[in-house]
Amino acid sequence: MNFGGYLPEVNNGRLAMLGFIAGAPAEIATGQPILTQWAEHPFAVVAHIVIFSLASVMPRLQGEKTAKPESSEFGVWKASSELLTGRAAMDGMATLIIIESNSGTAFF
Repeated sequence: MNFGGYLPEVNNGRLAMLGFIAGAPAEIATGQPILTQWAEHPFAVVAHIVIFSLASVMPRLQGEKTAKPESSEFGVWKASSELLTGRAAMDGMATLIIIESNSGTAFF
């Protein structure tokens, strides 16, 4: 979990994917910007952060020697694909927050 380790990027990428997949449809349905959704539902946001963060470290907590995603690749599920998708989601969430903060309205 150190700064140069793999876990912060994997965890943040997973959380960004969750935020984008949950936030964009909710924004379309309600017209509320992402930050408004977070402000009105803080328990749900914190609960999901805790659940996803624990799930990211669970292999290590269960006694595996490593929790690196590369250690359990199979089929189409590859660590490199998850990192790329997570990075895109982090960029997308950051861009969405910046646009909505500057405009004051929902993007979608």
